[in-house]
Amino acid sequence: MPGMAPDQFAKLKEMVGKQGPQTTKTVVTKIATRDLPTDAFAVPAGYQRRTVGGPGAPPPGPAGANAGAPAAGAPPPGAKSPE
Repeated sequence: MPGMAPDQFAKLKEMVGKQGPQTTKTVVTKIATRDLPTDAFAVPAGYQRRTVGGPGAPPPGPAGANAGAPAAGAPPPGAKSPE
């Protein structure tokens, strides 16, 4: 996982593996049909389209805000792993 030390990732993977399957239940109690006003589909003021990159790309945020920044929780550049 980008920005995470390999030993931390191994511990996280082990913890998640022990959890077992997760399930969610949703119960719909009412469905209604109605006309929506046209402006309900308008693009919000100030909306900016962004493209999310692939693996290793900085997380989405304001344009250029995180460019080149390490992932949250990542050790600073040049830091040594705990032994």
